[in-house]
Amino acid sequence: MKQFASSRPLASWFLALLALALVQCTTLDYRNVQTDFEKAAMAEDGGADSVFVDRYQTVRATLTDGYIMRLDPKLQSNALMLRAVSEWRIGDWTAARQTATKGQSKKPAPGSRDQVVLAMIDGMAAGSEVLAMKGKRDGKITAKAYQADYQPVLENGWTSLVEAGDLFTGVTPTSVKDYWHFQRWKLLSIWHDTCTDIGVVGNAADTEARRETQSAALKFIGAASFKEAKNEEARSVSENSPYRSRM
Repeated sequence: MKQFASSRPLASWFLALLALALVQCTTLDYRNVQTDFEKAAMAEDGGADSVFVDRYQTVRATLTDGYIMRLDPKLQSNALMLRAVSEWRIGDWTAARQTATKGQSKKPAPGSRDQVVLAMIDGMAAGSEVLAMKGKRDGKITAKAYQADYQPVLENGWTSLVEAGDLFTGVTPTSVKDYWHFQRWKLLSIWHDTCTDIGVVGNAADTEARRETQSAALKFIGAASFKEAKNEEARSVSENSPYRSRM
């Protein structure tokens, strides 16, 4: 009995050491995942569609809930951010939103890239989702379809981006702020184009519907025109930002 009792602390120590080793190994492997994500982003910026999609799929497949739970707790919100962005980029917007919610529950550092980008996911997914819906309808949208299918997604997405901006602090990197302005600019562009695509050109009723939907959208956004709102986002991006040339 004494021998058994004395072995329990040793066993507990060994299990704790083993758990620490597993965390350390997973953390070292996680650096490779981060590298894959960075390569995906670089390929995307370079226009290599198939390459960046493949890499994002790899990141998503690796960052399972079980894998993330084995990481150092300080890395878990970052891992969930990478997974959410990867899910967004491969077109799984429902999963991206769910992962973003999980990431926010990990309480990332205030004003950090992880916190801001996790809050932006719904806004970024909104733009992609609207483009996909338009593609299925060959760009033809009725006023009724806009109000039922497009408007709620666009308004929720814009609200998410506004709320993400409210998270900025003195430690928020300039690159993150630039990315935020760029994503707002993209959503504004998609929203404007969607309003413009309503109905048939030359039809008086459709012309009025386009005017009314655009007026309602601008009221929601709080802007006088889409052009001015987009220009304001472009002016807000830093001079040396890679996004400036894309706006």
